[in-house]
Amino acid sequence: MIHIERANASDAEYIGHHLRPEDADEIRVVVAQPWKAVVAGAKESRRCFTVRHTAHALHPCIIYGVATDPSDSKAGIVWLVATPRVKQVSLSFLKAAPEILLELVRGYTHLHNYVDNRNELHLKWLQHLGFTFDSQKIVSGYPFTHAMWCPPVGGI
Repeated sequence: MIHIERANASDAEYIGHHLRPEDADEIRVVVAQPWKAVVAGAKESRRCFTVRHTAHALHPCIIYGVATDPSDSKAGIVWLVATPRVKQVSLSFLKAAPEILLELVRGYTHLHNYVDNRNELHLKWLQHLGFTFDSQKIVSGYPFTHAMWCPPVGGI
């Protein structure tokens, strides 16, 4: 069982300082201090949530959110990072993900973002959730894949 709640600044800071190495590496391609990017992302997101193993767990293990794409106000930029404890909740989170996506896409026509090709877990999750991969770009020498998700007509 997992517990999902609105994220707060201390959740973002905790996760930012305890990132999975793959998530830290992905963020580090763009900024030198990944924890600052996590805190800023949480603050700038239209909706942002944390996941805990249980409602009483002291620390969250996932933080995710959606921000309006500055180049297309109908698109949401979806993001997620986690601590190594994500392994404890990954199956439960995947089961909850269809409803989570519907919450995140509310007010947008679609969700998208670029994912570091080295971040295999994120690519697997996105594929499992029905994201499509349509292009690649190189960011600071690393290949990133564009992932996009459109809600099915009538919901999931």
